[in-house]
Amino acid sequence: MAATFIQVNLQDFERHFSMPHKKHPSQRAFELVQPVGEEAYYLCQLRSSKAGTLYVKVLTTVKTGQSQARDVGRDAIRCYLLWKDTEGWSTCVGKTNRTYRSGGRGATANDVVLRALDKAREVAKSVVRLPSCPICGRPMVERKSKTGPFLGCCGFRNIGCKGSRQIWLS
Repeated sequence: MAATFIQVNLQDFERHFSMPHKKHPSQRAFELVQPVGEEAYYLCQLRSSKAGTLYVKVLTTVKTGQSQARDVGRDAIRCYLLWKDTEGWSTCVGKTNRTYRSGGRGATANDVVLRALDKAREVAKSVVRLPSCPICGRPMVERKSKTGPFLGCCGFRNIGCKGSRQIWLS
């Protein structure tokens, strides 16, 4: 059975991403952001501190002002953790989790969006494994050096924070 390309639009996303927040039912869990001329995306706030806020960001592949997603070949819906500093810096924390807009016979846009929602939930659960920097409180991410992997502050590139922790391999 050959996979087929499935076209999605923002209405397909809204059907599933407009759910209420668990802790604050009067608010949405995922807020739709539509920057002019750019790809629309969803943000779900996970945790906040004096240094900034950690979000799950879901890029939809649908450009603002257009009715449907990008063409075949540029079809991945991407989910990742985004750290936004109070200074305005944004940093991707961890790996991007992709959902491709393809499926077997009978697959629909709803199936694709539900898979993307599942991936966004997986990304949100990965927050538990992100320790905070002992110096500034930002999330720490795995980095590599010539002596091996270590955890480093995600604020290193933007503000020069040198907080780090050794990874103990067992």
